[in-house]
Amino acid sequence: MSAFSRYATIQIGLTGAQSSTILLVANLGAIVSFIPIGIFSSKFGRKFTIQLGVALLTFIFFYNVFLSAI
Repeated sequence: MSAFSRYATIQIGLTGAQSSTILLVANLGAIVSFIPIGIFSSKFGRKFTIQLGVALLTFIFFYNVFLSAI
């Protein structure tokens, strides 16, 4: 049992199958996104790609914080 599966079953109350499904979908999404991100990184540079990813994550996190406050 992974740490996420343990957390999901104990803290969130999901079943083992539900937590495994979440991990499966997350892994499939990561695998599908590797090729386009690699192409983008080859075209624009690794440093720019990482900076863009950090900026997007920061924006999304702050947007969600303010959106949930409404």
